[in-house]
Amino acid sequence: MSAWYPSLALKNKVDPNIVCGNPDVVRAYMNDPLNHGLVSARWFSDYLQQIERLKKEAASIRVPVAIWHGEKDELVAPWVGKQLHEGLQCSGKQFHTVENALHEILFEQNWQSLAGDMKVWLEQY
Repeated sequence: MSAWYPSLALKNKVDPNIVCGNPDVVRAYMNDPLNHGLVSARWFSDYLQQIERLKKEAASIRVPVAIWHGEKDELVAPWVGKQLHEGLQCSGKQFHTVENALHEILFEQNWQSLAGDMKVWLEQY
C-alpha cells in the first residue's frame, strides 16, 4: 500500500488513556491541535521494516543499551522490550521495568525519579 499511496492516512485508533497514566498529559494530548490521530501508509510500512531490521541487527550493536519499559504498556508489550534486550550482545546492557507505567514513561507521575535513574546510567558511559 505504501508504494502506491504513501500519503494515505488512516486513523490510528489509539486510545490516549493507554498512552500515559498522567491525566494532565492525556488531556493535553487530546487537546493538542497538532495531534491529528492519523498514521500514513508510508510511516506504518517503515515502522514494520525497522522492527524487522532491529531484530536482525540487535546482536551486532556494540554500544551499551538500557531499556526502560512500562509495566502496563499496551502499545508495545513489555515482552517486546525484554526480547530486544535478550538479543543484545553488548556489554552494559540493562532492562528496567517501570512499575505501573504505561507507554510514555517519562510523562508518568514519577518521571523525576526515572529521569534520575537514566542520568545515573548515562553517566556510567
